[in-house]
Amino acid sequence: MTVIPAPAWPPGNEQPKVLLHVLVHCSVDALWEDFFGSYPEIQAKLHKQRHDSNCAESPWVSQRSELPAQQFLWPVPPAGADPGSPAQGKCRKVRFEAAASLASKAFSSEEVQSILAYAPGSNYLVQAEVATSAMYGEQFTIISRTALLQRGPGQAQLHISYAVDFKPSLSRLLKPMVAKGVDGGIRGTFGMLKKLLQEQYSLKDLPDVAPAPNMPGAAAAAAAPAAPAAAAAFEAAPVPAFAPST
Repeated sequence: MTVIPAPAWPPGNEQPKVLLHVLVHCSVDALWEDFFGSYPEIQAKLHKQRHDSNCAESPWVSQRSELPAQQFLWPVPPAGADPGSPAQGKCRKVRFEAAASLASKAFSSEEVQSILAYAPGSNYLVQAEVATSAMYGEQFTIISRTALLQRGPGQAQLHISYAVDFKPSLSRLLKPMVAKGVDGGIRGTFGMLKKLLQEQYSLKDLPDVAPAPNMPGAAAAAAAPAAPAAAAAFEAAPVPAFAPST
């Protein structure tokens, strides 16, 4: 089987930082459902711990033009609506509203999740692009990558990383403060997510310095450049809605 590396990060981004890199005692398909299924339980628990509200998912569609055009407050699909069928090249939107905290006012977030590789039983690769109404959210872009890879019977590798692309309009004085807030918020969210995974599965930490795993059988279409991402929040969204989810 040909092994094709994951596509390069969109140009202009800093070196990606690893958020989670673990070996999980479950199937890769179970992890897919936990992260990108329709309203998975583990995501509901994460939103509850974060005191998020008004969570919603759009169906998986073939073109970005088919996604809800409105930002943050697009209509919630009715209960029982068809979530669509995920496949390589498809995308969807997820959104939520974050409660106010000591660090920030309440804000809305949404992300576009794009499937770069989709091979049930073998591997998945999803890129998430987050937009937010939080302070300074218009000054930077966050892109995350979630790679899922079957490593043997009952074992799957989970690798999540992210990069920030700051706009030139952000002053050099503000950039370190914003960067610190972004990183702290994201790591706080993914720390919560890791604990929720540990409640459900046995985990083994893998080196943070390791690159994302190569994706067996990933189609050449996955190497197409990603569209520009929207802005992301200090309290980075979970996955999905990073989020958690990219």
